[in-house]
Amino acid sequence: MSQLKVTSIKGATVPASGPQIDIGNSGDINLNNSNVTNVTQATVTTANITTNNVTTENATTLNVTNNLDMSAANQFIVPTGTDADRPSSPSTGTIRYNSEQGKPEYWNGSEWKNFTLTTYASEITATGGGTFSVPGGTSSVAVMVVGGGGSGGSGTGGGGGGGGVVYSAACPVPPGGNVPYNVGSGAGGGGQGRGDTGQNSVFGSITAYGGGGGANTRPGQQSNGRAGGSGGGGANYSQGNRQNGGAQQPGTNPVGTDYGNPGGPGTNGCGGGAGGAGSGNQGGPGVTLTVGESTYTVGGGGRGQSQSNPRGQAGGPPGGGGGVQGAQGMSGGTNQGGGGGAGWDYGSGRRGPGGPGFISISYVA
Repeated sequence: MSQLKVTSIKGATVPASGPQIDIGNSGDINLNNSNVTNVTQATVTTANITTNNVTTENATTLNVTNNLDMSAANQFIVPTGTDADRPSSPSTGTIRYNSEQGKPEYWNGSEWKNFTLTTYASEITATGGGTFSVPGGTSSVAVMVVGGGGSGGSGTGGGGGGGGVVYSAACPVPPGGNVPYNVGSGAGGGGQGRGDTGQNSVFGSITAYGGGGGANTRPGQQSNGRAGGSGGGGANYSQGNRQNGGAQQPGTNPVGTDYGNPGGPGTNGCGGGAGGAGSGNQGGPGVTLTVGESTYTVGGGGRGQSQSNPRGQAGGPPGGGGGVQGAQGMSGGTNQGGGGGAGWDYGSGRRGPGGPGFISISYVA
């Protein structure tokens, strides 16, 4: 059999700079980033092919018995068509996109099957610490972390601030490892005085700060609202105003988006919410976020009871903010990190407790 041995092949009108086909001693075929077109059949056994584009025509086949390395490619395009366009004799493992169903599918040897991606969710509601076990092969998760809500103040007091909120759509996690977490408790209520700050919630490197306590106007105990994930509200009384607490969220978390706002000034007394500072005595609204397939509204601020808007029955804002009932501040929403409502007078008024925090995790496998 005759043989033609060459080290390179180049068209007659191709300039010296190429493109050309280089055939080295290693058996590699380097097309110098040129294109291969009008191929009726190509079989590659041991060689490597480096090229910009390989086009096969007339229902031909490109057989690769070693590795087809596409790691540098930005996309892999598969055939697209309806049910009627499916090949009549597909090979096992054939992949295509079914435009009629709007899903990718594959032939398992006996029938066409859709690729299935399952979304897993984990809601951590119990306060305290623990570890989240990361499934093998999972390197990131969507996570929402909510701090515990602050409690309201008393004596024409300020509402408690909502717990700070942090959301990350792709929080890095160690595949097959563990991530430590802590779900913060809401600040305790009851009694007279300045509101307390809720506990922080933590997931790995993410920290959502507890909401700040509301201001207090009881004589001898007059105090400003506390800073927190969202700040506690200020307070109003006849001798002057107590100032609001500032927001610690946004913080310095390495991943994700932070949500938090300062409390309202003493003239209205509302606690700050993750979604806004609020207006009047109404606490600041919470923020609405979707984690996986679930949607939550969290981090609402507690309602204030400033002197300019005296006591009564009123609910809190969306996101678990505590309302008021007569002289009593009501609790912030459970597992929403809501701030507690404010108490009213110096005798029977009581501080509303903050709601506990929450962690929601979602990942796809």
